[in-house]
Amino acid sequence: MKTTLQDQITAAAEQRQHAHRQDHFEWMLAHEHLITHAVTLTFDPKKIDAYTAAFSRSLTRNHPEMIERYQASVGQFAHFLDRSLFGNMSQRKGSPLLFVPVIEGLNNGQVPHFHCSVGIPETRFDVFEQKVLDAWQRVPFSGHAIKVVPYRDEGWLAYSTKGSKYPNRESIDWLNVRIPRSPDLITTKS
Repeated sequence: MKTTLQDQITAAAEQRQHAHRQDHFEWMLAHEHLITHAVTLTFDPKKIDAYTAAFSRSLTRNHPEMIERYQASVGQFAHFLDRSLFGNMSQRKGSPLLFVPVIEGLNNGQVPHFHCSVGIPETRFDVFEQKVLDAWQRVPFSGHAIKVVPYRDEGWLAYSTKGSKYPNRESIDWLNVRIPRSPDLITTKS
């Protein structure tokens, strides 16, 4: 069967997208044994729109400058969460926090949000959800749609990396990834 050039180009692009998504999934899968919780943090579109309206130039929700602001917000969140859960431990001997944020909702008409794979010691499970809520409310553009659930299986990793399509637009926020120096501090799955 003959294919058109367009079919060949489309097939090649789909293969590249699949390979890129698979690379992200496999990287996250390598850290799966440390993940204890799945967290979704959604930005408030009203706060974003009010911020962008303050400029005379047009900034869309998916403008690179806004993406940098979302990343800065999630970086602040990770810092506040770490300090709230573990105090100054990270300065003394390294934090036990595993934090892998993946940004989504950057297409027109969508609300930007992060899917985060988080790992913490079992001793902090009872306070974790409240600490997430408190830390998220402290950052710019934070919204009220927050979901914190125990991590169940690699389906979460596949779901959180579904937007990993383009090598020139990373979905894992590498600047804010935190991997504990000593993974033994996190309760691991057997």
